[in-house]
Amino acid sequence: MKFTVRALATVTAFAGATLGQEDLHELLQPKVDLVEVGKLVHGSISMDKGSPWCAKGQRMVWLIGHDSDEHPSCEVSPGVWKENRVAELPLRADSKNNVDDGIIDRHDCKTIYANDDNLPDVVCMVGANKGRGVGYHELLLTQPDGSLQKVLNHGLHKYNTMRT
Repeated sequence: MKFTVRALATVTAFAGATLGQEDLHELLQPKVDLVEVGKLVHGSISMDKGSPWCAKGQRMVWLIGHDSDEHPSCEVSPGVWKENRVAELPLRADSKNNVDDGIIDRHDCKTIYANDDNLPDVVCMVGANKGRGVGYHELLLTQPDGSLQKVLNHGLHKYNTMRT
């Protein structure tokens, strides 16, 4: 532990002497772009480039979880983000996850290559509506136009390590 602290102090001192303290402070601060305001997020999907859900394959972030309007946001110019309304995670529960109010209890989604079209698809972990349901995973295949098509019977339900 002392070696780590000493090594960090040495690097910081060297960088501070080389760059000046003000430059060092600026260099070590993360750049943050506000994408969405007031959203309860459980998970996210992000791609630095080549997103099939952005018209020109731009950088993309998709904030996911318990929201009625879940679309990816694409960086259309540096620091400027716009929602892509073509790709959408459906709010309505399917027949496997319709427990009480017809709304899906989606917690998080990740990309997966589920078929041979070389496009990333989306698998979502679904909760059990406060223990009243089963929480079957969703599989959504990315279409060439960037939209998503849900596959109802897909076989990923047996992998309980993906449970949320």
